[in-house]
Formats: sequence, structure tokens, C-alpha cells
Amino acid sequence: MNANIFLGLINNTALLLALWAVYGMVSMRSNLRSNWEKILSGFAIGGLGIAVMFSTLPFSPGVVFDTRSILLSISGLFFGFIPSAIAVIMTSAFRIWQGGAGTIMGVSVIITSTAIGIGWRYLRKKQENPSSWFELYVFGIIVHVVMFIDSISLPQVVFLQVLRNIAPPVMIIYPIATVALGLLFSNQLTRKKLSLDLEKSEEKYRNIVETTEEGICTFDAEGNFYFVNQKFSEMTGYTLEELKDQFYGDMLNEEGKKLIEDKIKNRRMGVRENYELQLKTKPGEIIWVNVAANPILDEDGNYAGSLAMYTDISDKIRLQEELRKSTEYYRILFQQSPHPYQSLDMDARIVDVNGIWLEKLGYQLDQVIGKWFGEFLIEEDKTSFTQHYSKLLLQGEIHDVEIQMLRSDGELINISFDGRIGKTETGLFDKAYCLWRDISLMKKAQAALQESEEKFRALTNYLQTAIETDRALLAREIHDEFGQLLTGLKMDVAWCKRNKSDIPKLLDRFEAMNSLIDEAIKISRRLTSELRPGLLDDLGLIPAMEWYLGEFKHRSDIDCQFEFPENEPVMSSAIKTIVYRIFQESLTNIARHSHATKANISLKFLDDGLRLEISDNGRGITLNEINNNHSLGLLGMQERARQKGGEVKITGNTNKGTCVMASLPLFETKKIEELI
Repeated sequence: MNANIFLGLINNTALLLALWAVYGMVSMRSNLRSNWEKILSGFAIGGLGIAVMFSTLPFSPGVVFDTRSILLSISGLFFGFIPSAIAVIMTSAFRIWQGGAGTIMGVSVIITSTAIGIGWRYLRKKQENPSSWFELYVFGIIVHVVMFIDSISLPQVVFLQVLRNIAPPVMIIYPIATVALGLLFSNQLTRKKLSLDLEKSEEKYRNIVETTEEGICTFDAEGNFYFVNQKFSEMTGYTLEELKDQFYGDMLNEEGKKLIEDKIKNRRMGVRENYELQLKTKPGEIIWVNVAANPILDEDGNYAGSLAMYTDISDKIRLQEELRKSTEYYRILFQQSPHPYQSLDMDARIVDVNGIWLEKLGYQLDQVIGKWFGEFLIEEDKTSFTQHYSKLLLQGEIHDVEIQMLRSDGELINISFDGRIGKTETGLFDKAYCLWRDISLMKKAQAALQESEEKFRALTNYLQTAIETDRALLAREIHDEFGQLLTGLKMDVAWCKRNKSDIPKLLDRFEAMNSLIDEAIKISRRLTSELRPGLLDDLGLIPAMEWYLGEFKHRSDIDCQFEFPENEPVMSSAIKTIVYRIFQESLTNIARHSHATKANISLKFLDDGLRLEISDNGRGITLNEINNNHSLGLLGMQERARQKGGEVKITGNTNKGTCVMASLPLFETKKIEELI
């Protein structure tokens, strides 16, 4: 139950923050006086209610608890009937769509919570909004007592469980959340009223405040100067007497004259506006001014002239232009940098990035600005980045920090990260300027090189072990079989020496010795065939494979089918040997590991080489077994083929068998192997 209470608190907090954002957006921009504004607000609250209902506290199948009661009761209290009715319809429809045993209760809670809020609002019309925490607390108690009364619609067993397990924490947490949310709204309304009063006050005294250090002029209906103050005379070098003898347009260039004609038309229509303008002073200097122009009306409401206030903004315009040029210059350098470049604030949130940054990671600019840089890293590197960024803030720079980033499509890239702190004129932190380099290819090359070294090291050990095993087997065969035969021959020779006068017995003994010699020849042929079949060199690849397949079927009882062409083309001895060894190793693996009863072998000669395919109906090799660096027999086959410009592909299908497909040229080709 502690976990459920904790989850409820999180939901309430999320709800409070979300409502605060929505209310701030709606109420500060609108007074909710028109029906359209109320309807739009209703849809916004309804959508928020549905979002809240996605974050539920499940109690039993179909029975859930969330903070919709707080949302809808506060909606009724602060927003009134129309927005709340729309929210009720939306959330009720969504709850019905969710279904379950608690549907009736859920819809009842929606309706009663909203109704209590609306009723409470209209019963206390004398006050604009509730500001007493006690009132809000009582309001929250009533809402949620009614909510549990609604739960009577649940099956009795579930209803009793709800009262026993859910009611106490809800009655503690939800009224407090109602108080907190209500006070937030009340404070918002108070600030809004103060803001409106302040705007009225500012409008009333704007002319006085803004003209203290401004040049002030009045013009008659024809646009002639009527009055200028001392500040305007200082700005332009003209006195009122001098200005009365000339038209306002005489101080403007052609573009300015055209602009003023349009502005005077606006003034005649009662338009008040601000704009920037170039003026030519009496000494001939060009200055920039900001003009705040207002129409002057006579007692009958007719246009009688205009009032204009002038602020000299020449320095500002000049600085803006210099800043624009400087910014544009550095922006070009920034965007044309060959490396991804970014600037971060004190909290490592992204302020800006260049084009190559977005291109490398596949994001749009609006998807990254303001985001914490760690959001684009893998989970394991976020803590490391935080530590390194703290070091950057402390020491002023960091170099060669290797971390992994996530592209928008989920692909990982390895980067090397450098950063340096930028400071303001006063020496305070401004931004962290960082660039990084994509070192994914280097990392892949290093990993591939290491994997290749491990494979070759394992293969070398395997081959050495295989050689030693073959030597031991050969020595044992020679010792056990040849040794016995030679011992027998030696004994027969010694017997012949002792009985050389007994010719009939000598002839019988010679016959026996001849049989031993024939057996020795058979053993010799068998051993040499196992080391390298003589058929391979004498008759070719296909006869050698047929001979070995016959031996294999005899030893394994596996039904084998061999499909091969009638004619065997000319090929190098090395290619024959490799194809034979791959064939031999594949059959050995079938006998040892596959549990197969059938095997099919196909040998085809194509225009660009040959293709050997060996398949079985066994258990099927797994992907882990194929990629295992300890599967040295498979690795040996692949390396043999790769050295001669060919390749071996191995695939497995669970309980359906394994297929080995080898493709090789008929003659060796020189090929540079790429690691990646």
C-alpha cells in the first residue's frame, strides 16, 4: 500500500503542475467570456482529464483510482458549467471505453465531482474565488466522501476492500491536493487582477513616463510642425522657428517620405503606432529614431493633428548592425565546422547546435534546443557525462572524453568529446562550447581487429592441436597396427632361419608372411587416404568425395544423397583440397552434433567458380554457435575459403536442419580482406 500511496502522490503532483500550466495558458490570455473560449477550455480540461486517467492506480480488474475527481471538481469550481460539462462528456466517454467492473462508479465520480464544483461555485457568487485553505479542504473532503458513496455501485466484496484499503490514504492525500491546487488557482486569479490594474495604470501614465527623456513634437492636420521640445531641438539641431518654415518630409529621405505618407493616413484613421525612422539633422548627419505617434482629435472627434515622441536609437542601431555582422560571421564558422558543435548552459542544456550535429544524429533543431545533453547518451554514460561536465565547469576545459550517443533512429555512435567554458565580460559563466568527433569507425575497427586477432589466435591453437592430435593418432596407428605386423614378420623370419631345411613348412610360413605384408599395404593406403586421399590427385575431386561419402555412410548410418555434374572442370590442387576439407568437416559436424538421419550434398560448377551445399535434417545450428569464437571447425572452414577468395555461409533452422554453402573460384584469387 505504501507504493500505491507514493504513486498517488506522484499523480497528484503531476496533475497540479499540469493544471497550473493549463490554467496559466488559458486564464492569462483570456477572460473566458466568450462561448468559444469556454468550449476550447473545456476541451483542454477534458484532454487533461483523459491524460490523468492514463496514469491510474489499479485496485482490481476494471477498478482504478486516479486524480480526475480533483481535476473535475476544481474545474467546476473555477471554470463553471460550459467548460466542465465538456470535460465531463470527454472523460465519461473515455471511462466507458476503458470498461471494467468500476465503469459505473467511474462515470458517477466524474459527474458528482463536477456537479459539486459547479454547485459550490454558484452558491458563493459574492466572492470571486475561494481563498481560504479551510474552505478548500472542506470542499475536498465532501468531493471525496461522495466519491466513495459512488463506489456502492461496485460488487460488495470490492466495495468493502476499497473502503478498507483505499479510502484512508485517499481521504488524507486528495483533500490536501485539492487545497494546494485551489490555492494555486486563487493566487493566479489574484495576480491576474493585479496585472490588469497595472496595465490600466501604465496606459494612463504612459505619455508622462515615456516622454521625460524623449523628443516631443506636435503636427497640425497638414503635417506641419506645431510644437517641438528642447530634446527634439537638441537631437535635430533645429529650433521651433526654423521647423515652422519647413515641411516634416524635408527631414526625410525618399523611403522615409513614402513611409510618413502612409503613417499620416493611419493617424487620420485614429491609429496609434510605433516605428523606426531615419532623420536628417541640420548639420547633415543621419540619425535613427524610434517614433511613438498618436492622433490628436478636436472636441468633435475629428482629426486635428498628431503627437509624436522621438527616441534617438542611432547607437542601438549601429551596435545591432555590428552585432549582426559579428554574429553572422561566427554563425557561418559555426555552421561550416566539419565537426558537430554545440553550446550548453550551466545545467548542460543545449543552447545551440550546428548543421553537422543535426545531420550526424538525425534530429531537427526544435527537437534538441533546451534538452539536457545527457538525454542523447546511452543510459550507462549519463553519470559519466555528468561527472565530466562538473569537471568542465570547475577546471574550464575537458578533452577526449569518450561516450556513446543515440541517434534518432536508435543507432549507437561513439564520440570523443571536448569542451571549453566561455565567460561574460564580468568573468561569469556564459556558455560551455563543446565539439565532438564521431569515432565509431575507429572503435569498430579496433573491435574488429581485436576479434580478428582472437579468432586467428584461437584458430592457430586449434590447428596446432589438430596437428598434434593427428600426429598422435598416426603414431598410435603405426605402433598398434604396423608394430604388430612387423613384429609378426620378424618372428616369422626368425622361425625361417631356424627351420630353413623344412621346405614345406617354409612355404606355408611365406604364405602367412605375404598375408601380413598385404595387410600392411592396406593399412598404409588407409592412413595415407585419411591424410590426403590419393583419389583427389589421381582421379579428381568428385571421385574422392564419393569415396569419402561411402566411408561416412558406413560409419554413421546416415542416409546421404550426392548430386554432382558429370564432368569435372580443371581446377587448382589447392581449391580441390579446400573443397574436400570443407566437405569432410561438414559431414563430421553432422555426425557429431546434428542428430540428423539424412544429408544432402550438392556440387555445382558455375561460370565464376563452384558452389558446394551440404544440408541435413537435424536439430539446426544456432546463431550463438555460428558466432562462437570457440567453434573452431566452422572458423577453419571459413578461413580456408576466405584465403582463396571464396566464402562459407552457415545457416540453421531449429529442428529443421543446418545448411553449409561454400562458394570458391576454380583457381586462387588475390583478395585483400577488410576488417569492417
